[in-house]
Amino acid sequence: MASIEKTLDLQQLKQVCDKLAQGLNAGDCLLLNGPMGSGKTQFVTCLAQSLKSVDPVSSPTYGLANFYHTSRMPILHIDTYRLADQAEFRQLGLDEYFESHLVLVEWGEMVRSDFEDVLDVTLAFPENHQSEEPADATTRQLIFSWQATSWQARVEQALMGVK
Repeated sequence: MASIEKTLDLQQLKQVCDKLAQGLNAGDCLLLNGPMGSGKTQFVTCLAQSLKSVDPVSSPTYGLANFYHTSRMPILHIDTYRLADQAEFRQLGLDEYFESHLVLVEWGEMVRSDFEDVLDVTLAFPENHQSEEPADATTRQLIFSWQATSWQARVEQALMGVK
């Protein structure tokens, strides 16, 4: 599995999402992982804005799935945090949208095998973050990982020029 890691502030995250959005298509799947409060929903918000969605983005933790409209493709935003297992995920019946939507799955590790080709996006607190102190609201470690070579050029393009 190949990967690229970068420490970003929120402004840089928005720049990365703007560039990444240019290379995304319906049928693509991003699995978003990281600790609670690390910025998974913020990443989705930035990506939806980059795709010119005017729909409000919110965490689908309790509703399990949200849909957002964009001019290029619809977005399916899923949160598997409250699901017990992969079978429960499959019972949601969302697979009919996987090819026609950009699929963004928070806590997506559990459902990895339901998708052929994914981009893993891990958001983490910088290493100097102490758990008893408030998290730095602006800086996150961003790690992109993939197996299919089709993701490499898109990730490299998204990170190009981000300092």
